[in-house]
Amino acid sequence: MKTYQKIDNKEGTNILKEVTDIANDIHLVDLSTLSLFQCEGGRCAEMQGYVFVGGKIHKCNNGNCSNDVPAEEKVTAEACNALTAVGKVIETSTKIQLCMYGVTPAVADVSNSDTYYLGPDATHIKKYIGNNENNIIALPKPEIGYFLVNNYKISTTGNIIKCDGGENCIKMDTTANCATDIGKFNSDKKLCLAANKASAAIGTNGSYIMSYDRNSAFWSILKTSGTTKLLIKMDTESITVDTSMTSICVNDDTLAATAKSGSCATGSTEYTCNTSGLCIQGGSALVQSTEKKLEACHAGCSGETTERGTKTYCIDTDKKIYPIDDQNKCKGSGVLAEGAHLFKISNPASDITEITKTTGKIISTEAEDLALYQCNSSKECKQVEGYVKLVTYTELQNEPSNWASIYTSYYSDTSDAAASTTWTPPVYSKNENSYYYVTKNGALSTGSSFSSTCNASDVGKISSSGVICISSGKTVNFGTNAKQYLVTNGSAQWYMEFNTDYIIKTQISGTLVSGANVFNTEKLELVNYSSTSNENLTAAKNNLVLYNCDVSVGKLCLQSIGYIKSSDGKFEISDNNPGTKNKASTGYECNTSGKLGALSNNAAKLCVIKGTSNENDAKLAEFDNGYYYIASPATESIFTGKTGAIVRTADTFMILDNLFGNSGAKTPVVINTDTMKEQSVGIDLESNSGKLKLYECAEGQCTLTVGFIHGTGSNYYEAKASTTASAKFTLITSCAKNVGKMKTDGKFCISSVDEEAVPLTTNNDYIIHDGTDFKYVRIVENIASIGSITETITDGVNRINTETATVIAHGTNDALKTALSDDFSKLALYYCDTGKEICKRTYGYFKTSDSTYYSVSPTETSVLSLASSCSSSNIGLLFTGYKLCLTGAAGDNLTFGTNNGNYQLKSALPIAEGNAFSPENNLDLVIEIAANTIAVNPIYYRTLSEGINILYVGATDKKITDSTDISGATIPATDVPSIQIYGCTDSKCVRTYGYIQDAAKKYAIKNGAANAEVSSAVANCNTIGLLYTDFKLCVDSNTANVVAFIADTAIGNYIINAPADNVFTNTASNSILIRASKSVFVLNNFEVEEGEKYILKEGNDYHQYSYSSGLMTKVTSATDVGSYDLITSTDDTFYRVADLTDTSIYADSAKVAKVALFDCDANGACTQEYGYYKADSRYFKIGADSNALVDSTQCSAIGLLLNTGKLCITSGSETTGLDFATGNNIIEYLISDLASTNAFIGSGTGIAIVKATANYIILEKKVGISLLKFDSTTSILTDFTAGDCTSNPTKVTLLDCKSTGICTKVPGFVKDTNYYTVAASGGASALSGDNAEVTLEAVTGTDHCKDNVGKIGAYSGKKYLCLTADLSIDLSTTGNFVIGTPTANTILAGNTNKMLIVTDTYIAVDSTVTGTF
Repeated sequence: MKTYQKIDNKEGTNILKEVTDIANDIHLVDLSTLSLFQCEGGRCAEMQGYVFVGGKIHKCNNGNCSNDVPAEEKVTAEACNALTAVGKVIETSTKIQLCMYGVTPAVADVSNSDTYYLGPDATHIKKYIGNNENNIIALPKPEIGYFLVNNYKISTTGNIIKCDGGENCIKMDTTANCATDIGKFNSDKKLCLAANKASAAIGTNGSYIMSYDRNSAFWSILKTSGTTKLLIKMDTESITVDTSMTSICVNDDTLAATAKSGSCATGSTEYTCNTSGLCIQGGSALVQSTEKKLEACHAGCSGETTERGTKTYCIDTDKKIYPIDDQNKCKGSGVLAEGAHLFKISNPASDITEITKTTGKIISTEAEDLALYQCNSSKECKQVEGYVKLVTYTELQNEPSNWASIYTSYYSDTSDAAASTTWTPPVYSKNENSYYYVTKNGALSTGSSFSSTCNASDVGKISSSGVICISSGKTVNFGTNAKQYLVTNGSAQWYMEFNTDYIIKTQISGTLVSGANVFNTEKLELVNYSSTSNENLTAAKNNLVLYNCDVSVGKLCLQSIGYIKSSDGKFEISDNNPGTKNKASTGYECNTSGKLGALSNNAAKLCVIKGTSNENDAKLAEFDNGYYYIASPATESIFTGKTGAIVRTADTFMILDNLFGNSGAKTPVVINTDTMKEQSVGIDLESNSGKLKLYECAEGQCTLTVGFIHGTGSNYYEAKASTTASAKFTLITSCAKNVGKMKTDGKFCISSVDEEAVPLTTNNDYIIHDGTDFKYVRIVENIASIGSITETITDGVNRINTETATVIAHGTNDALKTALSDDFSKLALYYCDTGKEICKRTYGYFKTSDSTYYSVSPTETSVLSLASSCSSSNIGLLFTGYKLCLTGAAGDNLTFGTNNGNYQLKSALPIAEGNAFSPENNLDLVIEIAANTIAVNPIYYRTLSEGINILYVGATDKKITDSTDISGATIPATDVPSIQIYGCTDSKCVRTYGYIQDAAKKYAIKNGAANAEVSSAVANCNTIGLLYTDFKLCVDSNTANVVAFIADTAIGNYIINAPADNVFTNTASNSILIRASKSVFVLNNFEVEEGEKYILKEGNDYHQYSYSSGLMTKVTSATDVGSYDLITSTDDTFYRVADLTDTSIYADSAKVAKVALFDCDANGACTQEYGYYKADSRYFKIGADSNALVDSTQCSAIGLLLNTGKLCITSGSETTGLDFATGNNIIEYLISDLASTNAFIGSGTGIAIVKATANYIILEKKVGISLLKFDSTTSILTDFTAGDCTSNPTKVTLLDCKSTGICTKVPGFVKDTNYYTVAASGGASALSGDNAEVTLEAVTGTDHCKDNVGKIGAYSGKKYLCLTADLSIDLSTTGNFVIGTPTANTILAGNTNKMLIVTDTYIAVDSTVTGTF
């Protein structure tokens, strides 16, 4: 074993240097250049294996050691406790070890001195070698032969294993009958060499001659000529090929062989052997040929016309293939027709069978006999190499332990005769979709294959599921018809012709280059067109095809059209029609009537933008490097019919660049409208910000779309529709209500969840819902392209053509292939919920309406191959009956359309290689079984019902039960460990924890601990968060405040200070929010968002809180009126900040109905308010009677707001209304005659004060008497100030307002520089006339105020108010007083026995309180 590293890291490099010190010479960055080789005699073969670098194991495969080790190939030391773990690697902190369960130690090093043969069962035994530093374990191809293995090592005793040249060895039984079982061992451990002849027991030294048999380990060496034998040698540990002797004598009875010296003794036969150990009887040297081909026909074959049964075929000098009958005569009329013909050449002279491609049957060991010929329209044929699909039968070597339960899945022969209930060899398994690479030396089923991801090194290869890698990341399914590709892996190139049932693969000479390549399909060679004259190109034009290639990155070539520069001019190649391959025409003027896309007069340049009058101001593309957009190529252009053509130019060509979109999807490109040339992005675009148009291009044609383009830093530009110029985009801060927009962190919102936003850095596609419809998004570096989707997204799995963004309806297989143009790399599955407006990429299995089954994995889409049974090694696969092997149990029976629902696939299980689901990040998957799909439901937890969801998984069937109400259910005890709680809103679901109760029991679903039944309650609430007597929740230490499980639809929210180890957070947490709803107490971590503010009703009071890091903190800073959204419709205790700028709320009356206005102070105390709220240019009524979007246009009632923002104060007058304030101003208005039903009070009429800001107009409750100024012209109220009685006497007003908000204007006096009267209608007047100040003779005694009740009098330098004839009060005394019957015509007249409010500044009548004397 040797380790080599590429000298540099360029594709195609094939010079390597040996690495002798992995630990010191290799670093993580070197892994992609590292290879493991098995070398012998100067020849080296690459191996798979593992290396330990950087504290981690990495897998080596295909010349690359940077791969992660698949989960199914590794195990922990603790899990090395079963046969299924044998042969898996174990990662320690310093080295690699292997699991060798069954020996001591079970976890072992693999040193340079030991070779191990390990496997989890009798048919998957691999060879392992290592090094003394324990940092390499390699899996070399086992040597061909039989070996004795004990404790996993070669030994002189133990079990016999057979290694036949494949990747795996198998354990042999010792039950053979040597009359028929050549290549097997009898009960004496003797190898059956020929009919009724056996060797000595294995472990005995000696050499033998062995006959041909397919059971033999040496089948791949022995050829099908019946005269050929193989020389083998036996030693104490093995039986292998003996290449040490040339001339031998073979004992006729024992078949023992010895070196010939002189003549062979009587009873012995002379054989001659070659260096491969192959021997023939006699003294002539054996000439070995491994080539499988038809022999030449005998002379005169073409003239024969016999028609007897065919026994073989030959190829004649006329290059035609003739059948040969059993009399060795040619069947002249049976000349094979045009097309490909597949032969099984068992014996070239006597046994050749033509096999029907796709449906033909072979035994797996017969693959080496296959040969492929291709015949043209003249029936002239040649041998070719390529791919075919056959039905393959593989013989089982040993009886499975569960044979009686699985025998119905096996066959006794290739006619599908059923196997017997009793193990009776031969027994075959059947694979209806086996793919072979047929070479001139037979066929290989694995020698030219790739397993999963299609990398550059895999180009030209086929996967086991029939997917052909034609470039890095691009595949084409076997069965794609009438397609031709030039492909390259960087060091070699092939011409591949795709047909319905075969693919011809021909290696070609020359070197492909990026850009235009001209290929001669007759000579199968590349043409150096720039050194070839137009005359010579014209002579060969019938066979010339233009290919556009990318040989540096994608390694893909697609047939294209365009102009090329020959050695003496321009030449055009458009398609396979010879009449369109000619010397290029020029001379088209690029003026107002010019020919877009044609070559102009001006030095044969390409007309890109027409001139206004002539070519002087036209845009002409030269033969230089660039990409140009041509909207509508003229009929004179070679690109005619290619609307929106994207043309690549270089110094020798101008071609349609159909490599845009070569990965099976459209590729976004930015075009500068000034030049119609591709605009570079990721650079300063400010000067071109209005000239950017975004197109999606596929196969060289582009369509206009919209999206975002990144310049530099935080500069993003929005590309808009055709008539709108692009512009710099104002970035948003949150994805909530902003799907399809760019955030301030440079990420694109693919959903309303910020954490799911993606940067414009890596290529990926998404389906989003922008609030209006589903859209298809393509992201490449610095670009997000947003396009429409054709056809309708439905709930569940949607099949999407990623190139056209089209939903493919469920239908027949032919319809599916047509929808994908036979290119299954375009197919993607998306799981969608139209109600939640979510779509996410998914993987799994689906079937067509005519029952063709497909597997769609992250790496490929292929026709489904079934596993034979469900076992621990087939988890994640579909097995016989199209059932899902979910747990590894033989009884798994989930299939399409039965047991529909969601099921859990545990990531900890040994998920089988080749499964479609491919769990990542050790996450359990939700698998949905539906009528036509078995696929991952990636949005299951996002689409649960709003509120609390209780989930539990069936212990046996793994079906997920989801319930929002378990109060009447009884959860099986076996399912309790799997219970999970999810809290959901309309936009997200979050896992949470707490207590639940079903019909019989209570359970603690604890964060960080196992689920458990709560069988007893605590006796006090010293520990908050536990369940007290009757299983009520302790929300504080006072048992009087405990909260019972809710039995109806009510909801409550409580803030508690939970200690460490609490069920909700498992850590000491002050001020966590707990939600109580039907049968649950849970941590409310789903109805809150980081940094947001909330209103919580506690008792009868509202308080404002902010949420941060899982805790609720009371707001203690000054706030103002804000709009808040009631979180649930069944509860009025919990509100969050409402975004009334969200346009989706406008048409949703239910959402509008949940909005409330709160006015919060600096202590966090809040008061609910009513009125109108302004959001952007729209207005909302948040009323005491109801909520609504304001849409009124007429003042039908006073206090009504119009959609113009005017508040009606005069019925029928829409122009005299009141306005919202501007800026930070606050305005108070007095509204007279408020309508009986109104936003501010609900029901009640009269005078009201409202407060207006820029965002709201709400009721202002000034309870009690207020001295104000009222401007009847503007309706504005302001505070009274000294001097107003003389400067603004008409505005002075006394208002008496009640707690309802209804006010009354009342009469009284105002003290300014002097006392003034204030009329009930408003207005201040000096004391005069009936209200003139009087002079009192006394302030006590009977009748001292007679005839002056209600007047102000003066006495001894003081002012008094006469309350009755006998009573007056000193006005320096404030308080509440009752007045008798005021004197007629005074300001207080008519207010008999009313309460007067006396203050330092006013005397006013209380309009509602009446007293008595």
